[in-house]
Amino acid sequence: MTIILQLIYNMGALLAVSIISGLINYKHHKKWMKWLVQGSIYGTACIIGMLKPLVLVPGMIFDGRSVMLSLCGMFFGPKAVAVAAVMAITLRVYQGGPGMIMGVCVIITSSLLGVYFYNNQKTHNQTITGKKLYFMGILVHIIMVLLMITLPKEKVISTMKSLSIPIILVYPLITVFIGKVLSFSNESRIILNKLQKNENRLKTIFDQAPVGITLSNTNTGIITYANPKFIKIIGYSLEEIVGVDWMSITYPEDLPNEKNEKENSKLKTVEYEKRYIKKDGSIIWTNLKIVLNIESDDDYDEICFIEDITHKKKSKDALALSERNFRMLFENSTDAILTFYDNKILDCNKSAAIMFANGKKETIIRRGVIGFSPEKQPDGQLSEVKAANMMALCKENSYHKFEWTHELDNKKKIVTEIVLTPIILEGREVLHALIRDISKRKKMEMQMEYLSYHDELTGLYNRRFFHEELKRLDVSQNLPLTLMMGDVNGLKLINDSFGHASGDELLKKVANLIQENCRSEEIIARIGGDEFIVIIPRANEIEVAAISKRVQEAASKDKMNNLDISISFGWASKVLPEEDINEVLRKAEDSLYKKKLFESPSMRSKNIHTIMHTLHEKNEREEKHSKRVSDLCEKMGKALKMHEDEIKELKSVGLLHDIGKIGIDESMLNKNGKLTKDEWTEMTKHSEVGYRILSTVNEMAEMAEYVLAHHERWDGNGYPRGLKADEIPFKARIIALADSFDAMTSDRSYRKAISVEKALDEIIDNAGTQFDPQLSIIFKQMIENSSF
Repeated sequence: MTIILQLIYNMGALLAVSIISGLINYKHHKKWMKWLVQGSIYGTACIIGMLKPLVLVPGMIFDGRSVMLSLCGMFFGPKAVAVAAVMAITLRVYQGGPGMIMGVCVIITSSLLGVYFYNNQKTHNQTITGKKLYFMGILVHIIMVLLMITLPKEKVISTMKSLSIPIILVYPLITVFIGKVLSFSNESRIILNKLQKNENRLKTIFDQAPVGITLSNTNTGIITYANPKFIKIIGYSLEEIVGVDWMSITYPEDLPNEKNEKENSKLKTVEYEKRYIKKDGSIIWTNLKIVLNIESDDDYDEICFIEDITHKKKSKDALALSERNFRMLFENSTDAILTFYDNKILDCNKSAAIMFANGKKETIIRRGVIGFSPEKQPDGQLSEVKAANMMALCKENSYHKFEWTHELDNKKKIVTEIVLTPIILEGREVLHALIRDISKRKKMEMQMEYLSYHDELTGLYNRRFFHEELKRLDVSQNLPLTLMMGDVNGLKLINDSFGHASGDELLKKVANLIQENCRSEEIIARIGGDEFIVIIPRANEIEVAAISKRVQEAASKDKMNNLDISISFGWASKVLPEEDINEVLRKAEDSLYKKKLFESPSMRSKNIHTIMHTLHEKNEREEKHSKRVSDLCEKMGKALKMHEDEIKELKSVGLLHDIGKIGIDESMLNKNGKLTKDEWTEMTKHSEVGYRILSTVNEMAEMAEYVLAHHERWDGNGYPRGLKADEIPFKARIIALADSFDAMTSDRSYRKAISVEKALDEIIDNAGTQFDPQLSIIFKQMIENSSF
């Protein structure tokens, strides 16, 4: 009897811990935390029982861990019971004694049996019957009794005799009792969770409702809650609207009607229209539906559903006003107006008669609504079908605006903008069409659209269109897809020599040459200042090479200001679908630039000589002047004992020093008399123009510097950069002497030549100000010692 009482006492302590454990509904966003906490609680319950056990003899301990672990496994699953079992085993091993092996085995078997029953439940939310709990308790503790054979031999029989019956009688009952407590706790938790979900679902519906909802007290009119839609409709915050009397935000004129509606209603719901005053003072119309006598809460006994119908009311008011003023506006409108019903024209104003029938109103009335329309609209839809769709949209939205193409009796087509509105006329709903001729505007829009995709100068497609079309054509059926890039050689040379107008003409010529030698299905675009590109679908590189050759041969037969027209081409093809078209474009660019490396320099060099020839044809005096300056530079080089290559360069730059005058008007070059201030400013630009022309050829880059500086002065007052003394390139100083000497000793249109002696005196007088002082002396000696 003492043993039974001790067991019951032991089970009572464990029962208290287990009840607390079962009642805990631990929630965490991480699932592993839940089973870890539950396992820890049951492990703690086991430890408490093991610390206050039934001790038969030292090392032989009996407690309620078998109940705890089997119930933990049954209710919370393998992970939770594993945590509890590890805690219990750890303590039991630490306690030691002859019953340690049995204790560990009981922990393991109890845990496994609990997990077995857990896995055999259809759902872990179902109620566990007392019968099932008792069955598990009997099974666990029969096994526990059987495990007593692991005790020392001398203790097995006596322990079985003293504990078997109490264990098998008491422990299953404790299992049932604690299990029912846990089951009840589980059921309560499930019910609470369902209630919580329902509450959340109702709150979501309330908060997300497309109409405004308020809860209020019928007697006091105080609003106790409102959803976000109502807050948005009324313009107040939730804090501002809760506790407010609905009458204080109702438009005063609507209060009597609202009170009557509520008082006279014998139903639980009442519906009417009313106006609210928003926070900003504006007035809105709403449709109000009130559900009365809600028996749910002392805080409110009516629910109001509020729909903002301001727009609808305005539309109705506008329609009523339109009907009252219709006739006056109808007849005097400068826009054409038609009214029609059942697809027949009922009436038209003067403007419509003029637009459609040369002022003859009678020819319009009773005609079909598409009587002045082509069979199909520009988008391909049948006019009859599209007209029906437009009328349906108008009736659905109370307004519809669209474009329409009309075909008049003389076959002339016009584009109009139509505003279609339903109105009430003579008690029936008819359609009112306001029609405006927008043909000119559409033409301008088409021109703007054309310009948005075309290059204004050449008429070819532009970069924007090229990239859009490249995406469209980048499909497998167009393979091989080849991109051919072209670059105009010498455009900068033309611009610098003859002006940008000539450069524009060159670009137009090149665009025409490419167009004339490509097929109509190929996309040609100008994508940069002097860059063109052609998209050629279904063409290999051999075919593209033939196109390039045709264009270049045609270009070679044409001239621009006596200069050869030269175009470099490079190309690349996309052959496989997986190739990136942007990589193909990059390869085409690389191919182009490689070609330009070989083709462009020789062309530019040849064109520079052509420019000089053109300048000399334009002004014979300039030709003679350049040759004399070139000879003087050569002699000066020899007098300075310069290297033969330097003398040759000096002679060449002397010949080219005035090449920039190609850009100056011929009348200015041959003008009798002094130049005006503006003409002189224009004339001084020739050294910069010459520099830009020569800079286009790499091997002439150094000579370009001498040409740029040949009008600089020793004292820094020259042009274009105001260089002084040794800042001026050495050869530029020599050219300055030769240029000035020849200018003084040659006849000009505005003065006669002076003698060689006077010219040399002038040079010596200006040595140290205009000219290099040392070179001036050497130049004088050279002239005096020569047969000049």
